[in-house]
Amino acid sequence: MWSDNGRVILEHSTETGSGAAQTAVTFYSLCMHLSEIGRIVPAGRTARRALQRGDYIWRKDEIGSPGRIYGAGGQIHFEICCDEVNLQQLIGHAPTWSEARRRKK
Repeated sequence: MWSDNGRVILEHSTETGSGAAQTAVTFYSLCMHLSEIGRIVPAGRTARRALQRGDYIWRKDEIGSPGRIYGAGGQIHFEICCDEVNLQQLIGHAPTWSEARRRKK
C-alpha cells in the first residue's frame, strides 16, 4: 500500500486566561495515515475496542499506529485547526490574515 488511510479527528475544549479573563476555546487535531486505529477501554467496560465517534480519550491514550505516506513507513500527518473566533481567543487579537486574501493566491 502506497499510503495508509486511517485517521482520527479530536475535538479539544479548554479554557485559557485566568480569573475574569478566562475564556473557553475549541480546536481540532487531525492524525492521518494511521496503519491502525487505537483501542481503548471505555468507562464502565472491561474489554478494549477500536476508537469510535464520540469516545472520550485522555492523555497517553493511544489513538493509532503510524502508517505509510507515499511508501515511507512510520509516518503520520498531524494538523491542528480552529476557526477565526477561537484563534482570536488563543492569541488575544484578531489574526492578520483573511480567508478572502488566502484564496486569491
